[in-house]
This record gives sequence, structure tokens and C-alpha cells, in this order.
Amino acid sequence: MDSDIVRFLLRYGCAVSSVAAAVGLRLLLDPVLGMHFPFATVFLAVLLTAIYAGFRPALVAVALGAVALVFFYLPPRGSLQLIAVDQQIGIVLYLLTGIAMAVFAGSMHAGKQALREANGLLA
Repeated sequence: MDSDIVRFLLRYGCAVSSVAAAVGLRLLLDPVLGMHFPFATVFLAVLLTAIYAGFRPALVAVALGAVALVFFYLPPRGSLQLIAVDQQIGIVLYLLTGIAMAVFAGSMHAGKQALREANGLLA
């Protein structure tokens, strides 16, 4: 396979798998946490994706996380409806915070990539 395709698959695979792991972990913690802290594990997935894979995969993680949160945690569960105003506000705040995390951690990822390339040119 071409190295660009492999890098693409690794970066976006990181986004999908980290959100899937975060949702799975949150489902396991559901008996303990209940309706408290529905966004905690998904924020961690977004942050790790942004640091490892960069800005665009982190945006994919934010979007997948929003859909998963609405479907699995917010009542009525198993639906993509946002009935209450507090749910709508919660998702908007999640999206804004997730995008901000993606921007900042993605810039850290880009800086690391630039440093690697500069070191490669010097070697």
C-alpha cells in the first residue's frame, strides 16, 4: 500500500476506534455514573485523537462523539432526538469545546510533524 493511504487509514482509524472505545467505556460505567458526566470519556477520545492524528481526524471524533452521545446517553435513548433545551445546549457546548480541543491539540500535532521533517532534512 501507498504510505499516504496507510497514514490516512491510521489517522482516521484512530478517530473511529478511540470514540468507539470511549463509548464502550462509558456504557460500562453507566451503572455507576448514570446520567452524570456523559461527555467525559468522549472528550478524552477527542483529545487523544487530536494529539496523535491531528486536527481533521479530531473533528471526525467530535462529530462521531456527538452522534454517539445523543444516541446512547441522552433521553430518549436509542434516538437522535434532542427534546429538552438543556440537551441542545449540552451538545452545542460539547461541540464548541471539542472543536477548541481539536484546534489546540491539532496545532501541537502539526508542530511535532514540522519538527520531525526539519530534523529529517538536517540528518
